[in-house]
Amino acid sequence: MRELLALWYMDKRAAFCYDKGAERIFHQNRLSEFSGSRIRHWAGRHLEKRGNGLKGVQESSVICGPEILRGYQNQKEEEQNMSTIGETIATLRKRQGMTQEALAGIIGVSPQSVSKWEGNVNMPDISLLPVLADIFRCRIDDLFGRGDIMRKSAPDKVLDRCCGAVAEELGACSFRDIDRWEDYDRAMAEYRRGLKEDDHMRSAVMEGHGIAYYREKLGALLLRKPQEGWQELFKQEGLDEVLNLVGDEEFRKALEEICRSRLTFFTLRTLRSRCGIQEEASLKEKLEKSKLFWVKTIDVDGSQVTTYELTQIGKLSMLLAVLSFAAEYAEYKDNYVGFFMGGVKGLIE
Repeated sequence: MRELLALWYMDKRAAFCYDKGAERIFHQNRLSEFSGSRIRHWAGRHLEKRGNGLKGVQESSVICGPEILRGYQNQKEEEQNMSTIGETIATLRKRQGMTQEALAGIIGVSPQSVSKWEGNVNMPDISLLPVLADIFRCRIDDLFGRGDIMRKSAPDKVLDRCCGAVAEELGACSFRDIDRWEDYDRAMAEYRRGLKEDDHMRSAVMEGHGIAYYREKLGALLLRKPQEGWQELFKQEGLDEVLNLVGDEEFRKALEEICRSRLTFFTLRTLRSRCGIQEEASLKEKLEKSKLFWVKTIDVDGSQVTTYELTQIGKLSMLLAVLSFAAEYAEYKDNYVGFFMGGVKGLIE
């Protein structure tokens, strides 16, 4: 059974019922659809201000009066295990980051039609079911809730979707004090445009529990505060070796050539000749200290040849992150289009 939140909207005009499961607002018995970010904005804004008006109600309850939250009326029989096709369409659409307008455009129907499907006002025509199943990469049976719907995402879409989700959440936090929908939507549109058009614009939330940071060209940083506090990061042992490697110009030059030429398998002589490094012993030591490579010595006509194969892709990705944010630190500019910080003490305590 999904959780609903009911709240008396304090402008004396109407009461609302917020359905967290379906992300819908019932306003005087009229169903209105909003995006997830608008729901979170609305709920966060008004529940923060009117926490004493919050009451838990069961699913299928509705608002009974225009001026005061005075009762609920059960309108459904006991919830069935099988979800409706409308709820499934809404769930799958949101998982793919689509608006109702975008889904309607792909299918060739009006956004109002999609809204009616998701609101269980009516069902899509049977001829559209294969189209919907193809869009959501599922079976037709899954649309009726008769199967387990697996969330699938192509690897080349994950980064953009994750970055987009971080940017949206940061914007929703930055403008949480805006009351009017029109003003909120306008602020979010300007916020998105600012991030995309200016490479130096950033958005961030920096609070005691951690840091969420975003810049369009760079991507996102999500960092939880260590249980014992940020000071633990400065006490960790073994970091000197890593930081020395990152700061070593010769090592970075070698990795630059490895990445540019896609050298996943090489000998020291090959690498040195490509990047103009003279000292073999020093480079050998640094590559082996990095623990990025599988080192193997083979016999070639009586001569011992050492080969290096780049195998530790996970560690390489961590090194790329360190270098990326080291550059971000070095070139940092205090330009923010959306920002919230609970104070310096709040961040480091």
